[in-house]
This record gives sequence, C-alpha cells and structure tokens, in this order.
Amino acid sequence: LLIGIADNYGCLSDYTHTDAQGIREYLTLGERYFQLSILSPEKTYYDARISRPYIMYNDKNTDRPANHFLRLKEIWNNRDVILIEGSQTRAGVGNDLFSNTRSLKRIIGPATNAFHRYDELLYAALDCAPDDTLFLVALGPCAKPLVFDLVKSGHQAIDFGHIDIEYEWFLRHATQRIPILNKYTNEALGGDTDISELDD
Repeated sequence: LLIGIADNYGCLSDYTHTDAQGIREYLTLGERYFQLSILSPEKTYYDARISRPYIMYNDKNTDRPANHFLRLKEIWNNRDVILIEGSQTRAGVGNDLFSNTRSLKRIIGPATNAFHRYDELLYAALDCAPDDTLFLVALGPCAKPLVFDLVKSGHQAIDFGHIDIEYEWFLRHATQRIPILNKYTNEALGGDTDISELDD
C-alpha cells in the first residue's frame, strides 16, 4: 500500500501563483504541526498529485504534461480495468484516456457523499473482479478507504480522483479550471451544478 501526500512543502515555484497562494493559506501553523504529528520522517511517501499533473503547474507548454499522461496510461495498458466513479464523473468519456485498456467496466456510485453506499460499492467491486483486475477509483473522500479495502483483498487499486478532468484541461490547453461539458467539475465555477444528462 503506497501512501501519497501532496507536495505542499518547501519551494512552491513549480505551481501557479494562485495555487501556491492557496497552499500557503491552507498550511497554517496549526495545520503544519498537525501534519508533522502524523507523518513519519522514516517513511517514504509518494506523490498524491499523480492524478493532478497539469492545471496547478506553471509548466503547460513543454512536453512534461504530455509525457506525464503517457506514463500514466502505461499503468492500465492492456489491462482489465474497473472504474469506480461517481455518477457524473464519466472518466474517459469523450476522450482517449482509457483507449489502451484491454477492457473497461464501471461501477457507478453517487455523485457526492458516496460513503452512504460504501458497503454496496465494495461488495460490487469484489463480486465482479478477477484477481488481475486494476481498479481506478474516482469517488471523492470515499476513494481512499475503498482503495485500502481493495488492496487488502489482494487487488491493485489507485485513487485517481481528478485524472480525467486534468486530462480534459490538458487537451483544451486550459490555463485555469473550467467546467467540462457533461462532467462533474467541482473545482470550476458552475462545474458541480449545471451538468447535462448523458445517454451513453
């Protein structure tokens, strides 16, 4: 089980001014002390922003973002994938993010507050997955314990929350968080309320 944390420490020059300022406002002295109290200096942590490689970074014009997405796509290349996502996430719909999977199935949970259906979601996942299935979970805060339980059961699972929206922003060369048609985009103004139905 690999635990990722956000790289909010030290120099923030890789991030846009807006995002760097947001990190500074978030990391109050009390928050810093709290994080230091639960993190271990002996443990290696991984990058929690693996699924956020684009919008918050200054570098949007070199090959770095494209190469990051290409490396991510290697994770599910020719794999049987089950996406566990909110009903309005629609990861990979309208783009080629998962075009290289061997198969792709979905378990659809609530758009918000998925903890209310946690047992059903976990049971559905364990009930339909061979051992070599790769689970990609985009289900808000519910994703973390769900990934933990899937890993405990012997599966490979990744909390990949914002990867599809980041990819959509990358494809559009967006420089700020914008709503994406037909998809829940909670970080963009109006992107979590005005979502069209999608008959697909």
